[in-house]
Amino acid sequence: MKEGKNYDNIIYKINQQLEKVKKEQEKYKQEHHNRYSSNNDERKKYSEVSSSSFSNSDYDQSLSNLSDETLDKEKYINIHNKNNDYEKSIERKKNQIDLLNKKMELLKKKNKV
Repeated sequence: MKEGKNYDNIIYKINQQLEKVKKEQEKYKQEHHNRYSSNNDERKKYSEVSSSSFSNSDYDQSLSNLSDETLDKEKYINIHNKNNDYEKSIERKKNQIDLLNKKMELLKKKNKV
């Protein structure tokens, strides 16, 4: 049973690392967008937005997102349904972290250029 708790902790830590990398990617993407967007683009964006463009379906969708708990559950691996397949799930998460780190490096290089 101790092994299960250790794997739970490892998976939790890996998921936290994934979230950090994703947040950093979003930050760099936003910085890149802000750096290269012109004032005219910003003016167009604000002029195109109107109150009529907000529909009931958008509101219903936002409410369903708030009340939907599956989004939170998808962030973490449910190890109880994996039939003690801890090593494979940890390996997959490590591969995901590696891929996200590579993407992060590419974004950093693009921002420098």
